[in-house]
Amino acid sequence: MKRYLLVSGIARSGTTALTDLLNAHPGVVIGQERFFNLVTPERIREMDETLFEPGRFLEPERAETHNTGWRSDERYVSFLRDKFARAAVIGDKVPNYFWHAERMFAVLPASRMLLITRHPLRVADSWKRRRLDPADTVWGAGAKQALAQWNAGHEKMVDLVRRYGSRMGVVVYEDLFSGTVHHFNRLLSWLDAGTITRHTMEFHNRATAGWADREDRDLLLDEGEIEMIVNGANLELRDELVALARI
Repeated sequence: MKRYLLVSGIARSGTTALTDLLNAHPGVVIGQERFFNLVTPERIREMDETLFEPGRFLEPERAETHNTGWRSDERYVSFLRDKFARAAVIGDKVPNYFWHAERMFAVLPASRMLLITRHPLRVADSWKRRRLDPADTVWGAGAKQALAQWNAGHEKMVDLVRRYGSRMGVVVYEDLFSGTVHHFNRLLSWLDAGTITRHTMEFHNRATAGWADREDRDLLLDEGEIEMIVNGANLELRDELVALARI
C-alpha cells in the first residue's frame, strides 16, 4: 500500500526546495502544489483519497491548480507515470496544508505531514522580495504580514505535533540546506521509501551548494522591519516545534 506525504510550512520557508529534494528519491513522487486551489477553507472538503490515484493525480485541472504546464511535456509525463507506479510514497506540497491537517489526515489515513521551519528574518525578507518584484503580480504581502503568519503558523504547527505525534515530522531549513549530509540522511531514513540512487545524492549536493553565500545575502528589510521581526517573532515556538518533532 502506498503511503502519503504532505509537505507544508510557512510560505517562503523552503517548501519548494524541500519538495525538489524529496523528488530526487526514486521511490517518492510529491506534487508541486498539485491541489493548490483546493487547500482553502472554502474548498478543502473537496480533497479526498481518490485525487491521489494515478488517473487523477497525473491529469491536473486548472480548477485545482496553477501548475499544469508540465502536462505538455510528453516525455516527462511518461517518466512521471512510470515513477508513480513504482513509488512507495506519493503526496503533494502546498504551504497551507498544515492549516487543514485535520481534514487531510481524515481523508488520507495512511499519511504523514512533513513541516519545514525557517528563521523569521529570512522568511520576512523573502516575502518582501516577492512584494517588490514587478513581475510578481499575485503577491502583495510584506514583512508585517510575514511576521503575523510566522507566529500564528508555528503556534498551529506545535499544536498539530502535540496532537498527532509520529504523523508529523519537522526539518529545519538552515540544517537541511547547509550541505551537511547528516541531516539529509536522517530525512531519508524517516521517509523509508526504499534504496536511493547516485542521482539522489548528486541532487542533494547541487541543491545545497553555495548555501552559505545565499544565507549571507543582505536583507532587503529596513531597520524598522528587522527590529519588528526580532522583537515580535516568538522563537520559543520554533524551539518547541523542533524539540518535539525534529527529524
